[in-house]
Amino acid sequence: EISFATIYKDIPVAVFPFTEVPNLMRELGSDPNLKKKDGHKKGYRKDEVLTNMQVSDYDEDMMKKLCDVYKMDAVFMHQIGMSNSCDPYVDYTEL
Repeated sequence: EISFATIYKDIPVAVFPFTEVPNLMRELGSDPNLKKKDGHKKGYRKDEVLTNMQVSDYDEDMMKKLCDVYKMDAVFMHQIGMSNSCDPYVDYTEL
C-alpha cells in the first residue's frame, strides 16, 4: 500500500502507532485535544448502530471477512511488531 500511495517513488514514510498521534500533533503546533469530528457524539452519524459499534460486536465470521479485506494492513503491522485485532484470524506463516 505504501508503494502504491507514493506511486512507487522512493519517498520516506513514517510509521507509528496511533497512540503517538497526540505527540505528533504537538510537534506540528496543533492541539491534540481539539476534536473537529466526533463519531461518538450523539447525532453525528446517521445510524446509532454506527455510533455505538465496537470490535466486540463482530462475530467470528465477520472478523474473518474484515481481516481478509484488511489482510495486508494486518501483515504489515505484524511485521513491524504491532499486534492487531486480526492476529487470531490471519495465518502469518502462509506468507
